[in-house]
Amino acid sequence: LLKYCQPLYYGDPVSIKPEIRKMMEAILIIYTTSQHYNTTDSMTHLFVKITNQMVVACKDYITEKGIKRIWDFEYPVISAKIQDALDLYSEYDSAFQVHGLLGEYNMRKLVKIS
Repeated sequence: LLKYCQPLYYGDPVSIKPEIRKMMEAILIIYTTSQHYNTTDSMTHLFVKITNQMVVACKDYITEKGIKRIWDFEYPVISAKIQDALDLYSEYDSAFQVHGLLGEYNMRKLVKIS
């Protein structure tokens, strides 16, 4: 799992996106084999951490690690950066849905969604 989560800390939305499906597969394997992570609370905690780190990575990408404000960019540049962040979200949501349908496991049931 660490191998797939490292881009969350060191990458941008463009480099994180290809790793999302692999990360979901690893999470599903961990859920099915681990005694610690096979609870709703543990999975919820894990997905909250992953989601929060994706938000931080997108914010850092868009603002160049807080150096610039969105108003400092030309429209085509900021638009492309925001689209990259939205594409990452779409990939994350899609991977969550796809891997939630594998076998008898349903990710929506594994994670408390409030």
